[in-house]
Amino acid sequence: METRLKLLLLSAVTLYGTIFCMADEPDFYFGALGYSIVSASEQTCEVAVGKYNGEVVVPSEVTYSGKTFKVIGVGNSAFLDSKVKSIKLSEGIRYVREKGISLCISLKKLTLPASLIEVEQGCFSFNSIETLTIEDGTEPLPCDLGMYKIRPLEGNDNILTMNIGKNVSKEFFENACNKVKMLVIGDMVTTFEPTDFPALRTLEVGASLQSLPYLNTGDYLSNIKVKTAEPQNAGGFNKHTYLYATLHVPAGSKSAYENAEPWKNFKEIVEYEASGIDEIVENTTRDVYDLNGRLLFKKVLSTASLPKGIYIINHKKFVKQ
Repeated sequence: METRLKLLLLSAVTLYGTIFCMADEPDFYFGALGYSIVSASEQTCEVAVGKYNGEVVVPSEVTYSGKTFKVIGVGNSAFLDSKVKSIKLSEGIRYVREKGISLCISLKKLTLPASLIEVEQGCFSFNSIETLTIEDGTEPLPCDLGMYKIRPLEGNDNILTMNIGKNVSKEFFENACNKVKMLVIGDMVTTFEPTDFPALRTLEVGASLQSLPYLNTGDYLSNIKVKTAEPQNAGGFNKHTYLYATLHVPAGSKSAYENAEPWKNFKEIVEYEASGIDEIVENTTRDVYDLNGRLLFKKVLSTASLPKGIYIINHKKFVKQ
């Protein structure tokens, strides 16, 4: 592990040059984070360079000198080489500058808001992200690779779960999907281009997706859930997936899928109730998360104790009515 981290650091230094440099002090601090003022007249600011740690939530607004400032972005190299474990950017944040959240070798979870519309080259590079969530939204997220063509997720080769809630450029995901086991395409996503998911186990396809491309999913995909009663256009799956994966379709739509290409090729198609309750029956505990991947309850033995709501339990959506 130590050797791998040294190699990643060496690669990052090769791409970025010297990573340790003098930086201007933040204009002010709010909570555990420093901020630089972007516009005094408009009262906007961005996260400034600092050595941060732990679980970080970047708020939408902060207070300085009796005034409320809107946090609109993450500045250049703001979290570079910080010891953060998770980062959540709140709604209202619009951009992440070059190397904004990079070389954070302890970073396991990254949550990006629907408002994010600008990411610069290498802005999330060389971290150890395992769960990536882009919250549901209608504004697309384009991808600027910059003059050095450094992808936003360069050097993140351990992502296991992706929750994608809006349209995102294909280049954003390149070289970051090889170990993804669970892919959730949200209901507001209309186009999805990434295709290389060789380790995928679970796939959920949102209701608005116009066409699902042929996915390189290897021989591990075992569960596919679709949201619409009318079969969506799709590029198809490999023979192993058709034979061994279970296709979950909305109640009353099994016949439609059995007669539609390429869905009819699945050996096992089962219906589910859109508002049904899936009870935990095995004698074991499970951690309970919300739809953005945040841990809500640890080691739950039975769902009877949960309040009403929608949760993720053991990588499956659970509705408690």
